[in-house]
Order: sequence, then C-alpha cells, then structure tokens
Amino acid sequence: MREFTDWTPAQIQTIPPPTLMMLSDRDIVRVEHAVQMQHLLPNAQLAVLSATDHLAMPDRAADGRRCSTSSCSAV
Repeated sequence: MREFTDWTPAQIQTIPPPTLMMLSDRDIVRVEHAVQMQHLLPNAQLAVLSATDHLAMPDRAADGRRCSTSSCSAV
C-alpha cells in the first residue's frame, strides 16, 4: 500500500454509482483524501468508521450496511 502511485481523477470518475466509500479514522488513507475522492463521484456516500483501524473494519460491517441504506458521513 505504501508503494501505491494513486489513481487519476479521471480513473476515479469511471466508478459507477451508487458508491459507498468506507474507511477508518486510523487507516493509512486520510479522511481528507477520501472526501476529495467522494467529490469526484456522483451520488457517493462516505462512511468514516471512528475509533477503528484497517484490520477492525470487518467487525464494523453492520455500520457500513446502515450507511448504504441511509445518508451518513460518519459512523
């Protein structure tokens, strides 16, 4: 992951809606970057799982499912 060279905005914009982006607030991806990506995607939702790291995200799957059926920006 540390060697990842980024996707261009044009590549990100090819992701079809609906899109739910999930990340943890203690992950390698910064929330600010996720917000920038969200703005490139039409009808995208962003769920930031608080007090969570990357490895604990599967344990928070129910929070992601809740976000996919309602509007949310942080969990």
